[in-house]
Amino acid sequence: MSTSLRRNVGNKKVIPIAPIIEYYGGQIKYGTNRNVKCLFHNDSRSSAVVDTNKNVYFCHTCNIGVSSVGIICIKEGLNKTDAYRRAKEILNGSGISLPEQHGRNNKPVPRRAWDT
Repeated sequence: MSTSLRRNVGNKKVIPIAPIIEYYGGQIKYGTNRNVKCLFHNDSRSSAVVDTNKNVYFCHTCNIGVSSVGIICIKEGLNKTDAYRRAKEILNGSGISLPEQHGRNNKPVPRRAWDT
């Protein structure tokens, strides 16, 4: 995966966090800062907060703050490159498509065999 593609796809605003959390079984309560049960430890109450405007997740018990790709890295044990691909699969399964990726000078990044 090229650096420019990784930079654009890795942008927290490009990959929405809510569908990723819901994919892993989290139930988001409505509001700006949404409370959820932690995805990383057995949680009896909602100790994590999700900011859907900034696309970040933070658990006050675990002291873990991650983006949507970070959640995938931790849950599936993937590196960032593979986690970006997995995020794309999860979002496509949810009916959400990522916007067209652009490289330097706002030119489209050519598709490669491993991007599909």
